[in-house]
Amino acid sequence: MRLIGAIGVVIVGVAVASHGAGWAVGGSPRFELVAETFGTTQRIQGLGKQIEQGKLGEAATALDALLDDDAHQLAGLDEGGLISVSAWASALPRPQGKALAAEYRRLFDGAAKQALDALRQDRSTQAERFYVLGRRYLLSSIGATAFAEAGDRAAVLGDFAAACCYYSMAQEVGWTADADHVSRWAVCRMLNGETEGDLGAKAGSRGVELGAKLSGYRGPVVSDAAWYGRADSVGRSMYFPQAADGVLYFAASRQVLAIREGGQVLWRWASTEAWARSLTSDRPSDKGRGPSFTCVVFAGAAGAQIVLVRQPKPVGPDFCLRAFRAVDGKLLWTTESAPEFDRLSVASSPAGVGRYVYVTAVDFAGDRAALVLVAVDLLDGRIIFKSQLGTMVEFGRRREDAPGWDDFWEQSEAGVGGDAVYVAPHVGVAFCVGRFDGEVRWARIYEPAASGKVWRDRGQAAPRAEYPTRQARPVNPNELLRWRGTPQVCGKVVVIAPQDGGGVWGLDAVDGRVLWDRPSPPAYALIGHTESAAVFGGGSVVSVEAATGEVRWRYEALKPIRVSGPPVVAGGAVHLPTSDQRVIVISLDTGKPMVPKSRPPNIRQVLGWPAAKKALEEAMIIGGSGTAGSQAP
Repeated sequence: MRLIGAIGVVIVGVAVASHGAGWAVGGSPRFELVAETFGTTQRIQGLGKQIEQGKLGEAATALDALLDDDAHQLAGLDEGGLISVSAWASALPRPQGKALAAEYRRLFDGAAKQALDALRQDRSTQAERFYVLGRRYLLSSIGATAFAEAGDRAAVLGDFAAACCYYSMAQEVGWTADADHVSRWAVCRMLNGETEGDLGAKAGSRGVELGAKLSGYRGPVVSDAAWYGRADSVGRSMYFPQAADGVLYFAASRQVLAIREGGQVLWRWASTEAWARSLTSDRPSDKGRGPSFTCVVFAGAAGAQIVLVRQPKPVGPDFCLRAFRAVDGKLLWTTESAPEFDRLSVASSPAGVGRYVYVTAVDFAGDRAALVLVAVDLLDGRIIFKSQLGTMVEFGRRREDAPGWDDFWEQSEAGVGGDAVYVAPHVGVAFCVGRFDGEVRWARIYEPAASGKVWRDRGQAAPRAEYPTRQARPVNPNELLRWRGTPQVCGKVVVIAPQDGGGVWGLDAVDGRVLWDRPSPPAYALIGHTESAAVFGGGSVVSVEAATGEVRWRYEALKPIRVSGPPVVAGGAVHLPTSDQRVIVISLDTGKPMVPKSRPPNIRQVLGWPAAKKALEEAMIIGGSGTAGSQAP
């Protein structure tokens, strides 16, 4: 039943098969999507008809009532999934939205301005409240002003990433920055790591000073990896070092290290509990993908300040977050002893954007375990919001590893774009959640690969009757060797290549509509993006049009040379470590070899220093057991 065909978003009363209190994905009892909460669609149906018939006054009144009472309620999609009322309103086609906005402002601008003035009277009002007000009155004349005010408050608090996002949102809905805001925004963008050539001029003398301080490379490090592209090494631990201003940061299961590019070990933190020297990973290597260890490095004009990692807790299978002072490795905070994290086990690597850190986690409560997206404050580790996405049915009351979910725990970080967070957490569903308010905007069910949603026990044991959803190891290399599943935000399109399937989907960023899909990608893992293209890496590197999924360019190394580690996307280029000890650099835009303005550090140079090599061997990141990680030249 199509209720609002002219608007392009289809909402129905029941979208997929019901299963208990929520919806089962693909008929599977393994995961239940969060329940539909918008029980009636008559109001939306009437609103859609009013817009079609040009009754804009009635439509504006109905829309305001919806945004006031039910903005975050979820309705079903007939293609499979959910959408919030607010996201549906944001997806109005531009001509209809523009016409509706004029009538909306005539009727509701007065109330919107009063609400904005009330917030402004309290100088302690946080930026997020202005943001929420701006989304509530997005069609009014105060929407842009509220976003700009949020940007000002975020900039004062030093959250330059959030400030840039708020200013961009304000500009998109009609805000024009004055000279002071142009300079302020440029400074925020520089401190946020953006490198457009005109930023220094816009930021003035302050920008010149900051530019000198921010000239060092910050981002992922080029490294070889014993597990890369090898089906027999899928269970090995994976390490992704990060660099900031000449220092390399490494995370392992129970250690964190900071090493200068010149080989000096600056500091080393190790957990206090005893652990076996032969330990190679935190979970048996014959189950699921190997654990992934990386760092989020928060750096400002004064250099690197905080290093955040995901590691296992001292006892049991649960994972936690730990934050360290970048200069000396002092442990600043950890979630392993925080009461609000007592029921949570972190399932993904962290994604850090400004003061916000996003992780997917399992919340063990009651008879079932909830899948949640958690936003954590980088400065003190407190939970900013926790958004429930669904229920992990087979976990039941089992706090220990539930059979059949082994590789669920090894997730890469979320994708962040604009004011939204996008996750595809190995359950057959992709989600969009508000970056600042934690509201679920949409959930889109995708079809899993024919080999099964997730593999179980690598085919070494017959499925047990009590766990009928166990699957044999997949034969599709695009699924088996896919080492990361971070969604890539390309303008208004989100490209997903989930790790529980071998396909690729292009989704509308606003409402989650499927724009295109490919059962087999050109290379097995998403590694980066531009504004209009998604980039895949594997044995080759391929760029596809985000809007259509068509191949834009392809680069393949000449045999017998092969890519020997995960490609690094930095500075408008893809950096490929190769088996002949080189690093090939190709343009993100053209796929042709290029000479970059700056290069990421290469771990091969660090391993030439005995002290650094020894420290990494003792942390089992390289050598020793030969489990995983970067290889010496």
